[in-house]
Amino acid sequence: MTGNGSRPGTGSTPGASSVWDVNLRRHLQHAGRRFELDVRFASAARRLVLFGPSGAGKTQTLRMIAGLGTPDAGHVRVAGRTLFDRTAGIDVPARKRGMAYLFQDYALFPHLTVAQNIAFGVQRGWLNAAREPRHEAVDRWLRTFELTAVARQYPEQLSGGQRQRTALARALVAQPRALLLDEPFVALDPALRARLRDELADLQAELAIPLLIITHDEADLRRFGDEAFELADGSIAGQRRRTDTRTDLGSEVRPVRGSETGPACGRDRATQTRAAA
Repeated sequence: MTGNGSRPGTGSTPGASSVWDVNLRRHLQHAGRRFELDVRFASAARRLVLFGPSGAGKTQTLRMIAGLGTPDAGHVRVAGRTLFDRTAGIDVPARKRGMAYLFQDYALFPHLTVAQNIAFGVQRGWLNAAREPRHEAVDRWLRTFELTAVARQYPEQLSGGQRQRTALARALVAQPRALLLDEPFVALDPALRARLRDELADLQAELAIPLLIITHDEADLRRFGDEAFELADGSIAGQRRRTDTRTDLGSEVRPVRGSETGPACGRDRATQTRAAA
C-alpha cells in the first residue's frame, strides 16, 4: 500500500468496513435511446477509481452518489452513512450529504471572483456575495492553492490550473465527508495534469477524506487507484487493486463475477441497449 495507508478494497461483501457501498439501478431514456444503469460495488479503499469508455455510465453513477440524480432502486452508503435507500425510504438531499463534487467543467460562477467563488462553499449565497469575503477558511484555501494573488480576479481571467484549484477550494472549504471528481484533469495540458495529480494526492492524504474519481486516463488510475472498478455498458465489468505486496495498481483487469459485487454484474447484457457515447 502507498499514500494514506488505506486498506485494499473489498470488492465483495458490503459491510461496516466498507467506505463505499453502492448498489444502484436506474433506467434512462433520451432521444429514443434506452440505457440500463445497474452498478454494484463495495470497497474499503479511501481512494477509489471508476474507469471506462465514454457512455459507460460513470458520470451518472457519480451524480447519484452525490444526490444529483435519483436511482430507481438500491442504496448508497459512504463511510457507514446511508445516503439513499429506496426500500427504507431514505434520500438525503444533495446539500446535506457532505459530498464535495468537482464537475468536469469546474462550474465556477462567472460573475464572482475567485475569493467569492470559494466563499460560496461556506456562505451558500450568490445574490449578495460579499465583495471582499472575510472568512478564515476562505483565506486558508486561497493560501493552500496559491490563489491569493488572483483572489479578486474572475474565472475568465484564470489559467486552467487556477480554475481547477478554485473549484477544488470551493469544494473543500465546507469540510466535506468525501470528494467526488468527474475527470478533473481532462481539460489540462499533460505537464499541468501531472503536477495537479501530485498536489491532489498529497492533499487527499493530508485531509484523510475518501476520494472517488471517474476517468478513462491510465495515469489517473495509477495515481489514485487504491482500487479501481471498470464500468462497461452500465455495469461493473472488472476490478483492479493494489495489494500489500505491490505498491502499483495492477495492469490486469480482473473480471468481476456476479457473486462478487451483486447479481447485476453477471447479468445477461444482451437485454441492454447501449446509450450513445
